[in-house]
Amino acid sequence: MLRLNLWMAAGALLLLTQCSQKPESATAETAETTQAAPVVLTKAQIAEQFDVKGDTIQPEGAVTAAELETMLGEKTEVDTTVAAPVEAVCKMKGCWMKIKLPNSGKLVHVTFKDYSFFVPKDMAISTNVIFKGHAYQDTLTVEELQHYAEDDGKSEKEIAAITKPEVTYLFNATGVLIPKKAETPAVSTTAK
Repeated sequence: MLRLNLWMAAGALLLLTQCSQKPESATAETAETTQAAPVVLTKAQIAEQFDVKGDTIQPEGAVTAAELETMLGEKTEVDTTVAAPVEAVCKMKGCWMKIKLPNSGKLVHVTFKDYSFFVPKDMAISTNVIFKGHAYQDTLTVEELQHYAEDDGKSEKEIAAITKPEVTYLFNATGVLIPKKAETPAVSTTAK
């Protein structure tokens, strides 16, 4: 009987110690849920740091051009916010800009929702901008390509050499943030 009581006590002790320990997966889940919440800036804070074109957007959580390229490799279209350096701007009105996808070298042609806002046509190339909207792949007609080449200040000979439509990445932006200072303020960029 004493032996049975000892076995029962040992079993109860083992059971109690096991129940009081948290499984490793529960600890990992807790760590994931306690990550810092993204910083949300007020409109006044955004206006202090950026020239706002179109909708006021949040810079926090913007993806890089490389992350956008990965996203577009997995999906045909995506809604996102991007932080990237400008490769080209429409020299006529500022009605479009281009960014480069680093892995493929392809350019993304960024236009502005409903033609309702523009970026500065004299914006410095490699200015780090943040923009939000809808990215997708589509075909630009010869006429569209020639029009964009004209906007970019290409010669008549270069424009006439455009004879085939081109499949390209397009981005319809609802808002653009252009830093007011020479360098882009520190903004956390993480894929969503």
